Amino acid sequence: MLDAWKLALESLLYSPPSPRRTSDAQRVQTRARDLAMMHSVGDLRRHYARLCATTPYRELRDGPHRDEVLSPRQIADAAFGLRHLEIVSGRPLDVCSDRLSRWMLAVAG
Repeated sequence: MLDAWKLALESLLYSPPSPRRTSDAQRVQTRARDLAMMHSVGDLRRHYARLCATTPYRELRDGPHRDEVLSPRQIADAAFGLRHLEIVSGRPLDVCSDRLSRWMLAVAG
């Protein structure tokens, strides 16, 4: 679970700047805001486990196509990863600002 979240965030953070990267970052940020009601890592993990059991999530494409930075499933996973970082750091983070520390991502396990 954490590995999928971190991998999706890393794919976004390490990708070269582009309009598509900006768009994907905004989508991740929006989905992470939808997870704001999760106040603990345990709550977040349980919610993710329930989500993964649903047909709509399982049917999300898991690989980027053409010029995509993230696939639809990676967008969801990156949002969970971002919310996880917010919970463990105790502060809101903005993946759209390009200020999300790669160090924070590396040590967030």
